[in-house]
Amino acid sequence: MTDPIWTVVADVEHGFSIRIPSRTPSDHPVTIDRAERDGVGRLHAHTPDGTELYVEVVAYPGSIDRREAAIEQRRYLSEQDPECLLSRMRAIKIGSLVRSGFRFTGTLGGHLRVRSFIFVDAADRTFRIVYDPTSTLNRAVLRTLTIGGD
Repeated sequence: MTDPIWTVVADVEHGFSIRIPSRTPSDHPVTIDRAERDGVGRLHAHTPDGTELYVEVVAYPGSIDRREAAIEQRRYLSEQDPECLLSRMRAIKIGSLVRSGFRFTGTLGGHLRVRSFIFVDAADRTFRIVYDPTSTLNRAVLRTLTIGGD
């Protein structure tokens, strides 16, 4: 397989950019979905199986309460799979950005999934980033993510 072409998705309106490959190292196609509703911008990049590449970036139109957003997300995940495993929330500060997150392991859409959820406060908005932490490709894609002024 040849090296995949990487597309830079720059979302100036929602304050982020990220590089996404057109194909995975195992030659699976990558789909990029973008949407906006009520000022919330969403980018979702994924492979057909939802594991080799699964990255979602949601940009809220302003700052939201990260703790409340995480509680609501955890509630939703627990409703989808009452037997899921949810790690404790952790908060860290990296430079000027405050990040909180947790890990989910459970069934979504009929498939066992592992997802990390990160909530980031940037200068003028909050971001929710979801990805499969078991994928090396996901980590490579996330290293290209820039949000706000970071």
